[in-house]
Amino acid sequence: MKLRISRIPVILIIATGFFMFSCTDFFTSTWFPWAARDQSSLIPKITLDNIDELLQMFEDDPDGSYALLQKLKDSKGGLSDDEWNELLGASLGAAANAVGFGQAVIGAAGNIGNIENLDGVQDVLLDALNSLSNVEGTGDILSEILPPPGTEAFDTFTDNASSEDLAVAAMILVLGEVSKAVDGDFEDFLDNPGNYEIPPDTQALAQAMAIVAVLADRPGSLDDDSPLKGILDLFKLLD
Repeated sequence: MKLRISRIPVILIIATGFFMFSCTDFFTSTWFPWAARDQSSLIPKITLDNIDELLQMFEDDPDGSYALLQKLKDSKGGLSDDEWNELLGASLGAAANAVGFGQAVIGAAGNIGNIENLDGVQDVLLDALNSLSNVEGTGDILSEILPPPGTEAFDTFTDNASSEDLAVAAMILVLGEVSKAVDGDFEDFLDNPGNYEIPPDTQALAQAMAIVAVLADRPGSLDDDSPLKGILDLFKLLD
């Protein structure tokens, strides 16, 4: 399935999204400089009791969050299905932090206000996308650990995840695949997004999460004015 996205709307909506996200609690930073010394040894067995603390510990550390996501992938044994699905829902923030969405958003938001034309906005957005960390590996892990759409496990997982987290994870799945094709340089993707094809299973998973995120009767659903919803729509994830 090919992405059919016009260049100008996606740039403007992502730019708007950068402004919006920089003001939310989702990207609140808490610094733990000592955590960078040996991240893997600092991560205990992941449980429902400690997942929130671990997410906060590595909130502003993409590599630490990526290590946390890998640890989660290896922790399924010994957990009940319900526990596993709750952990998945809670840990989507680790995926966003592993990619560095927070840092990219804050940096872009600080620069866009001084830009007077569309080309300038595109340059800032390109720098933000190209600054993402671990995007391919994070997308691969999400593809591996998230349950397939249409299953009871998928319904349980999405019930335990916020709409924002589901939408961002859907974007990571898409960007992870695109990054493989563009070798980490998203300039051609911004210029010619329709040229990029996403593997069917990944597309189906991203699309299902995006659709759940905008369901009208869902608590915290993304409404029509949400920049995230606009991006998902332009990525053809809401069809």
